[in-house]
Amino acid sequence: ERKKGSDIREALSRSTELFETYKPVSPGIRRLKRPLHPNLYEGHPIIALTIAKRKKGGRNAHGRITVRHRGGGHRQRIRTLDFAREEPGVFDVIRIEHDPGRSAHIALVRSRNAADEGTS
Repeated sequence: ERKKGSDIREALSRSTELFETYKPVSPGIRRLKRPLHPNLYEGHPIIALTIAKRKKGGRNAHGRITVRHRGGGHRQRIRTLDFAREEPGVFDVIRIEHDPGRSAHIALVRSRNAADEGTS
């Protein structure tokens, strides 16, 4: 089923060097261009570096709906990031990943220092 969707997407798309363009099968995708990201990691993130995002579905502490039209959707996980990077030393970028929670990509880094192993 998943492969079927990618086959349809592949049949409708045309690839260029920088952008992926689509065949105009509807007015909404007539001039649609999306950037190609061949440098992004295509696998799943490391689960130990993510936190489950708990949803409320528009309900308050009593369980009553207080905000309408909320709820459902796909389960999401939040990526934990180390913005401070307080450990000194040289780090190697292992991979660059797509983060659905922000408009920027994130990098998984590892310290070259053997004593810091497991803390990255």
